[in-house]
Amino acid sequence: FHQKVRIRASLLTNSCGSKRTSLIDSKVLKIQPAGLIKQVTSLSCLIVVCRQTAASFLGSKSEQYAIITMATNIRSCYLSMSNFLLIGILLNGMSFGASFSIQPLSTASKSPLFTSTSELAMASIPKKGYDPKWKKKKTLADEFEANGPRDLAQIGLKGNINVLFKQGNETKTTMALEGQLLRDVASQAGQFIKYGCGKGECGTCECLVDGKWVRPCVTKVPAVPQGQEYAIIVKEVKSKAKSSGKFYSIRSFFMGFWNNLLGMIGFVKYRSFAKRNRNERKEYEDLIRQRTLEKKAARAKQMGADGELGLQP
Repeated sequence: FHQKVRIRASLLTNSCGSKRTSLIDSKVLKIQPAGLIKQVTSLSCLIVVCRQTAASFLGSKSEQYAIITMATNIRSCYLSMSNFLLIGILLNGMSFGASFSIQPLSTASKSPLFTSTSELAMASIPKKGYDPKWKKKKTLADEFEANGPRDLAQIGLKGNINVLFKQGNETKTTMALEGQLLRDVASQAGQFIKYGCGKGECGTCECLVDGKWVRPCVTKVPAVPQGQEYAIIVKEVKSKAKSSGKFYSIRSFFMGFWNNLLGMIGFVKYRSFAKRNRNERKEYEDLIRQRTLEKKAARAKQMGADGELGLQP
């Protein structure tokens, strides 16, 4: 850019009181910013020209001081602008280096060549895996399968009937007693069964046993000959409820708006029924209040008559 600097000095130098204005116009100085060094050099030349002009055309020291002060102010403003440009260049360079992932020199100390033997030994030791706080507890049937056959009383499995739950390709085994509810046996084995009413009326929990449909919520384990297993085939769950992981969806937004709109329409449409019901309820309450007062009066009258006769209620 081209910056034009024009120095004008208005001087009053008349000892008799008359005003004499001498206008000193220096040549227009064009500063080419080819670099910060050239700018500073041009600035030094500007100061020299100002001082020479003041010494040549001005005789008074105060007038020379005024010109030099003006030039110094120009120099300070120009230096502040140069510093501002220098800061901008440095910031642009830092952002340019960050965009190309230029690492600082301090990263050299992290390289394997500068790593100590103790640090290498610590790096070779495998880190301990993540230990979650919330763990799925094993059921009694899982412990029985993991540890193999042993005394069932030690792990809490009591029974003399081996019960199998088959659901698809998965099979779970547990022990049960005769007359024990199948629902409790399934919970003991960790078998999921979808229940409905829990009273044996809806048939949601139906399972297949020996070609017959039974309802585990009310069915009990029958007597099974020794050495045989009681196999229960559980229906596979076709659709499991899965969360989308979203706080809200577009469908829920429109459904919520639609429900509110229906509620407002119903409120406006049936407002007359609300008024009529209120009047009926008020009449019924007034009738109850009247009947209550009549009963109280009759009872008080009866108690007064009994008091006159000397009878206690």
